[in-house]
Amino acid sequence: MFFKKSLGISLLIRTMVAASGRYGAGFAEVLLEEHPTSRTVCAAGARDSRVSTTHADVAGGVQLVGANGEKRRLLSWSIRRDDGAALRLTETPCAGKGSRSHALRIVFPRQLLPIAAIVETDPHSASRDGIAAGVRVVVVDVGGAVHVVRAPHPAELEATPGRRAEASLAAVRDAQDVHTVHDSPALSQLEGVSSVCPVGPRLLAFGGMTGRIALLDALSDDLAPIAELKPATLARLWNVVSLANTRGGAQAIRALAQVPSPRRQRGESPRLLLAALRSDCHLQLWDVTSAAKPISLVSTTLPQPPHEGGYESGGGSPGSRAPDSPGSSANDRAAHCMGCGDGYVAVSTYNAKEGAKEGQFPRPRTGKVSVYALDVKVGAEGSSSASVAFHSPVVGSSGKTTSLVVSGESLWALQEAPGRRKDASGRLLDSLEGDDYDVGRRVLKGWPLESLNRPHPCETLGDAAAALDGWAGDSADDAGAAGAAAALLLRGAAVPGSGNATAADVSDDLAGELATRGVASNAVLSAALDLVEQPSPAGVDVVDRASRATRFAAGGDDAPAADAVAAWSLIAPAYARCWRGMRAPLGILCGAGTAAVVVRDGACSVMRSLDATEASASAAALAARSPGFAENGGSGSASNPGGMGALPHLAALALGCHLNDLLGSPACHAMDLVAGGAGAATGSGSNGDRSNGQSSASGMYRASVAARAAVKEAAAFAATEDWLDAAVALALGRVTQQPRGGMDDTARAALRERRARQRRAAGTLRVCLARLGSDPTRAIARALDSMDFQPVEVSAEGEDSSEGAGEWAEGARAQAARQQAGARCDATRGLLLLLGAIRWGGARVGAPPGCDARAASMIPRAAAQHRAALLARWLTATPCVGAAAERVAPAPAPPLSAAILPSNAASARPGLPLTVAGAALCAEIVLGAAGVSHYRVEDGGYRRAVEIGAELYAGGELDALGRVLKQARAAPPGGASDQSMSHDAPALLFLQALRASANIALGGVSSDASTEEALGLFFRAASGIEGGGDESPGVNMDADTSMDVGTTASDGSDPLLQHLVKLLRSIMSGFPAGGIDDGEIPPVSTLEYYETLMLFFERLGCSLGAMRCAHAALREVERAHPEDQNRRTSRAARLWANLLQYALDLGDWSGAYAAVLSVPTDDAQNAALRRLVAALCEPGDVRGGAAALVSLPLGVDRLPVVVRALEGRAAAAPIDASPNPALMLHALHVARGAPKEAAAAILRHARRLGEAVTAISMSTPTRSASGVYGGTRGGTGGDARARLADALEAHAGALLAAINALRLCPPGARFVTEEWRSCERKLRELTIDGEAGDEDGDGSRDENENPKESIEKSEGGVRGRRAPPHPKRRRRVAPPPETTSLSRLLREYALVASRLELCVAGADVSESLGSSDESSIPGTVAQLCAHGLFQSATKLACSWCEGEALNELVTVIAATLAARAALAQTSIGDARSVGSNREYAIDRALGAAAGAAAAALGEAVAASDEPIPRSATASLASAGGVLGGEAIASAAADVSPAAAWSALRAFLDKHCTPERNFAPSEAAARAALAAGANASLRLPQWLVRRFTRGSGAEGTSGGMARRGANPTALLVAYVQNGRLEEAARLALAELRAHAAGTDAVTRTKFTAAWFPTPLLMHVCDLTAQDSKLDGLRLELEAELDKHRRRSEADTAKLAGFAR
Repeated sequence: MFFKKSLGISLLIRTMVAASGRYGAGFAEVLLEEHPTSRTVCAAGARDSRVSTTHADVAGGVQLVGANGEKRRLLSWSIRRDDGAALRLTETPCAGKGSRSHALRIVFPRQLLPIAAIVETDPHSASRDGIAAGVRVVVVDVGGAVHVVRAPHPAELEATPGRRAEASLAAVRDAQDVHTVHDSPALSQLEGVSSVCPVGPRLLAFGGMTGRIALLDALSDDLAPIAELKPATLARLWNVVSLANTRGGAQAIRALAQVPSPRRQRGESPRLLLAALRSDCHLQLWDVTSAAKPISLVSTTLPQPPHEGGYESGGGSPGSRAPDSPGSSANDRAAHCMGCGDGYVAVSTYNAKEGAKEGQFPRPRTGKVSVYALDVKVGAEGSSSASVAFHSPVVGSSGKTTSLVVSGESLWALQEAPGRRKDASGRLLDSLEGDDYDVGRRVLKGWPLESLNRPHPCETLGDAAAALDGWAGDSADDAGAAGAAAALLLRGAAVPGSGNATAADVSDDLAGELATRGVASNAVLSAALDLVEQPSPAGVDVVDRASRATRFAAGGDDAPAADAVAAWSLIAPAYARCWRGMRAPLGILCGAGTAAVVVRDGACSVMRSLDATEASASAAALAARSPGFAENGGSGSASNPGGMGALPHLAALALGCHLNDLLGSPACHAMDLVAGGAGAATGSGSNGDRSNGQSSASGMYRASVAARAAVKEAAAFAATEDWLDAAVALALGRVTQQPRGGMDDTARAALRERRARQRRAAGTLRVCLARLGSDPTRAIARALDSMDFQPVEVSAEGEDSSEGAGEWAEGARAQAARQQAGARCDATRGLLLLLGAIRWGGARVGAPPGCDARAASMIPRAAAQHRAALLARWLTATPCVGAAAERVAPAPAPPLSAAILPSNAASARPGLPLTVAGAALCAEIVLGAAGVSHYRVEDGGYRRAVEIGAELYAGGELDALGRVLKQARAAPPGGASDQSMSHDAPALLFLQALRASANIALGGVSSDASTEEALGLFFRAASGIEGGGDESPGVNMDADTSMDVGTTASDGSDPLLQHLVKLLRSIMSGFPAGGIDDGEIPPVSTLEYYETLMLFFERLGCSLGAMRCAHAALREVERAHPEDQNRRTSRAARLWANLLQYALDLGDWSGAYAAVLSVPTDDAQNAALRRLVAALCEPGDVRGGAAALVSLPLGVDRLPVVVRALEGRAAAAPIDASPNPALMLHALHVARGAPKEAAAAILRHARRLGEAVTAISMSTPTRSASGVYGGTRGGTGGDARARLADALEAHAGALLAAINALRLCPPGARFVTEEWRSCERKLRELTIDGEAGDEDGDGSRDENENPKESIEKSEGGVRGRRAPPHPKRRRRVAPPPETTSLSRLLREYALVASRLELCVAGADVSESLGSSDESSIPGTVAQLCAHGLFQSATKLACSWCEGEALNELVTVIAATLAARAALAQTSIGDARSVGSNREYAIDRALGAAAGAAAAALGEAVAASDEPIPRSATASLASAGGVLGGEAIASAAADVSPAAAWSALRAFLDKHCTPERNFAPSEAAARAALAAGANASLRLPQWLVRRFTRGSGAEGTSGGMARRGANPTALLVAYVQNGRLEEAARLALAELRAHAAGTDAVTRTKFTAAWFPTPLLMHVCDLTAQDSKLDGLRLELEAELDKHRRRSEADTAKLAGFAR
């Protein structure tokens, strides 16, 4: 037994050596594209439903010819057993860009037979034969109806503008595109259709159960019959005779295939050859070129094949036979399927007596495949001949074959593997019995036609998905695989701070396994998550969705990383299970060249041959997994000394594969992640109390307790161990010390098992290393040499080889390269483990003395090759997200390899086989597009990593750049950093800085931190520039020029960093950059380096980074130009100018001012200072520029420049600008102690505000008679009024600021000379003889005149335009400057403030704004009174008027105050009556007043019949009166009577003086009596006393003309208002007081003796009219009589004195 095992392994290795010299030693499956969701179309009479059938899943298809003659699209069909009434069609692009797959599902009324055919009529054949081009898919249902689906040919679409990327199936939209032929006579004679095949561009061949074959015209609507194919006469006679001796169905046509036409002379049309295989293994061959006259070439029974293994080589001699199998006969052999190729026919046969289900479509349980040589000789018409001879059995073909294809030089078989079931003990068994044989999975096998005598490795996508099963372990409670992965992934060297590592740190790396294995699918992921009862995240990127699902299953982003590993150990096996179920192979077909296409459920793929490196690695893996390898290490025996010892490097590869298997698939994936730098850039995490031993959520609820414990236990060790030692220990079996507390039986058994495993592994290593020779490291070195990357010459191979020739899609080439890189990755990982085992074990594993040291020295090389393979695999497996993806959208994004290689790379040449294209692409990724002789392992791939990183950055692949940097900066195992690249390599630091700067453009909270990080990395990278980077420690600048890490060129700079800087400059400028070794471009100096970074940050909008780089560049100016003063000055000036702009952008005003002072020349400084002022006045700036201007230390020479700049800005800026230059100038003068200049600045602004107020008032809507504001061109009333209020408030504030500034000046200097007004106005035109242009002749001009036109006053007071003087008699002179005093400003402020209060109160001030200031005062005062703003009215009147005009306004104010008080008092009784009689009361009150002011007041009050609209727009006015002290909202109805009377009394006390003859009091009394007439209002006693007693000290004994009193005026007021009782009582009181005089002398004085007797008599007459006043009338008459008699007596007495 030992000899047989070692002999088999030895033969396998020798065969591997022989096969590795060329392609064909194995095959691999490359995924083309996944299909989208199918679009459903129902044929006539069908409805959308699913019908299950008993037929097996079948599929087929054809590659369609494009417009250029190449086969660019794949059209496939499939019929599923769970949807037997539906035909699924998919169209997949095999080459080109911009097109996507299209999937169509057509539902028919009845179930379909598991056969279909596609007839392709390309435009070239159509034009040649005069037929219509197109594609027709033909299916047959169980009722015998034939359905034809018609679609345009893709070549026609490619030739149509705008439809190049359109799929042919997109034209199939409804039932009209599906034609059905019922009850075809030609098919009814077949007694059941058993097979169908297209023949040429228009023929269809149908095979039946009777052995007949019908040829039909596929282009006709009714499938017109053309011919019926029958065997020769003798053959038909023999069939009739032997029919009785054969089983039923032996004549059935099991397979039809078109045989490739032999090569003929150029220009001759190919012959149409049709082969038919009957169930009894009878082969027939016809020439149907002339369809009406088919010619039978061959009609014979296939020879009986010999036993398998009877031939040493691929081909047997033609006609050779072998004895039949025991117990079988020729009649027991039945044919099942057939595949025809160029000169070969492959047939699958089975034993009919072994339980095959005979019928229309039998399903044998097992069988074997044989290959026959088919020799066709084509001659003239009717002279062709053919012969069939046995060629070779196919070793390893036993099984249930469902499809056979001969494609070029290869044979392909799709077989159903036996189902897997468990016995009572749970052991998995092969099931070939019972009903379970249908549930087996389908496998794909391939053989080169020249090597059919042995099986060949066929690496399918199913095998790649099956590797995910390793995460599940051998049972539900086995978490050893996941634990080993956690132990490697969560090491301290892999993930810093792994004690606190979270699920977010490892989930992306774990989920990336789907892409690296080439099985990423959104649909499968969704199904897998449903299987494990986890929610499915939304998105398009499969890896991202899987990562988020892992984090969620682990308990969130902050969950312990070990929980994420355990969660992935649940998702990954479920994904593998769903992938096998949802992507099962359905059929195979011939592709372009010799490629075979696999039709899978939901996807299509293509098979390719392995290259030499892949073949070696695959055969080594097969040898490592062969029985007996672990026992004898694959060595030979005494009788077979030529075992693996004769091939030591291949034996080393096999031993490495064995170590990979011991480590397990999950741990191998984790080891790849660690070697690639997974988590190297992860932060150290928080210092919280979270640990891996406790889950933060219930994400692992589906994992068993044992599995979770195993993951935690495995993740807990190896925290301080070298990761390679940890991987070796995990592979060989880790043995831990027994704990002090003892162990239970379970733990003791587990420990024994680990020790036994370690002993077995060590024994295997001892045996294998002993067979590798005296120095195993030599064999390992040769193995590493065989796995090294070498440039691929594609020109010769592309021309000679036809395997898979054609233009393949970029994704297909990338997948082939990914597989080839994966093979190298697995091999180098195994060799790395082997070296680590030798270093770790030494003599314990049988290594010779000193071998462990040599192994340790080889580890960096193996690690570098491993990283290179990892990088190539990752770049070809990860899709782009940047510019390359945007160019092909909405088609699937190309891989990252497309972003780092030029479009004209050798691997992208059309016509290359997939294997060659993939190998070339893999080599270009690792070695570069230009290609080098070999991979530089001495620098750890530093140079290539920089090149790749630069291209990724240029393509916008920033996340990918971060991943490349992680891998490039990862330390090799063993800490041999002196032999690897330094972490501070300048070029890598520069790339990392570029990656960090990408976050700056995104903004957010972390942008400042990203800026600091990027700046720090850029400054450290400056060490790679000559003379720069004294801040970057740890870089060896004294090494030689060998381009190793840490070395520099002869000029002291790093060429890689120089290349990156030039590339960055080319990206910003748009010009192409030279290569790394381009010597024509001069190197970049340190100054240019910092200038480039300055512009780079400026492009990013990061002024902070640009400013820091500008400062660094300034420090290098002196060193860059030590002898050229002019260049130093000009370059420094440019840098200071840039630095000024950056400081201004940042709002760093002090830094900006420092930059201004640093500018070399005075003119440049002044210009820079004006830029600073412009930035400070930037509209909308909220960075405090206005406040910063005040604090700038401006010198005496700089202040005038700033003032002039601010003045210019103030004159041009909008009046509502924020910040406002005028206000800034005012603040600047105030801060520097110049109040007069401050007043001038703010007054100029106030003048502009006044003009704006006038302009706004012209657009303010006026109030209509109904009290509703109508709209004008200024917009709605509310918006215009709000603008006017804001403008008035700003105007008042500016005037007040000017007043305050002038009050700070000395008394003699409180004025402002408004020189600017003279400049702004038009020059005054004067006549030659000195006549003034105005009426007065004094050259004066009203200050409110329009500055753009001459205006004068007419006699009537109307302003009009005057005619200019004659142009010959005029001259232009500058007007004298105007002076504005403080008193004038106070008057202007009072008027503006009054208008503001009126505007806020809701009054219309447009009329007053349109007139002159003096003429508008009465109307403004009236409006103020009408709105209850009495204090403001008083102040305005006192400010602008004097004399009689002031008295008149004061009288009006007093009358209005009295009317308000009267109305307020009467409103207490009945508010309704008062409200209804308000207008009448106001009219009566105003009727008592007199003068023009009273009339204006009447108009203002009359306009207030509706409630006054209030506004709170202006902040100053809404808080209280700007000019007066009362609130603006106070009105007559809102004030209490006491307050109203108090206000009147206070006003009269102040303004009712003897000089005004008590006119205000009289007006107040009259107005109060008039307003309260209806309510019989009585005047308050204090007001009555002002008439009766006066303001002096005299008593009331004098007459009614006494000094200080005027009772007569009160009496008249009473009489005029019908207050007879009050009038009578007042008269009685005055008469009685006069009678109380002391003597006659006093009573007879002039002032005491005068009484208005007629008025008193009139009062008596009026009281007589009211009977109620009879008593008062009698008393008054009596007192008048007494007064008459007393006066006569006093007169007589005085006369007596005179005598």
